[in-house]
Amino acid sequence: MKRILAIIVFNLFIVTSSHADDIRDLQIEGISVGDSALKYFSEELIKNSTTKIPGNHNNEYQWATIYDGTKISGYRNLSDFAYTTFDTVEITFKKNDKNFIIEGLSGGITNAFKKNILNIEDCEKQKNKMYQDVKSIFKGSISRSDNGSIPFDKTGKSKYFRSAFQLSNNSKYMEIEISCVFYIGELTKDFTTSVGTTIKSDKLNDWFAGIYK
Repeated sequence: MKRILAIIVFNLFIVTSSHADDIRDLQIEGISVGDSALKYFSEELIKNSTTKIPGNHNNEYQWATIYDGTKISGYRNLSDFAYTTFDTVEITFKKNDKNFIIEGLSGGITNAFKKNILNIEDCEKQKNKMYQDVKSIFKGSISRSDNGSIPFDKTGKSKYFRSAFQLSNNSKYMEIEISCVFYIGELTKDFTTSVGTTIKSDKLNDWFAGIYK
């Protein structure tokens, strides 16, 4: 089972030390950070779709990648409802949380089933289009962008392009990330090239900041 890895787990945008505004009003496919994933997916499906987050660290958090089961067949990690924008959703939650409270949420357009993303240049172009769409909604928000090689690709060939939005001056982190992750070589066996949007809670960002500092 491949993972989209839309949640970029390195070099996080850390802004201020004050508490972030409530991000539960932000949704991806009708799902919000802070929801129980059981509202949308069965426990069996979540467990069958779950894998560890890459890296040498404690496994306090895990994620599940669930594809749109109304468009795709032949996979075990398929939803039973249609997504409107993306073809996959990725949820992150604490390892032993029986309620599967969502701390991280991503929606991705992937290369898992058809080549929607032609090459690295096309990946960046599609990410920039999504960035402009989000920017038009959150006028006046602060944004930052960066790009580089995927840290756990030893060849340096797999690339990412990323922009993030700070929706409030009181935010601790950038609440929304728009990213393109393009995999080349061995990593394509485990990860899928994707363009997507990610929302993360302060708790999850704190954990990432601690393990990837």
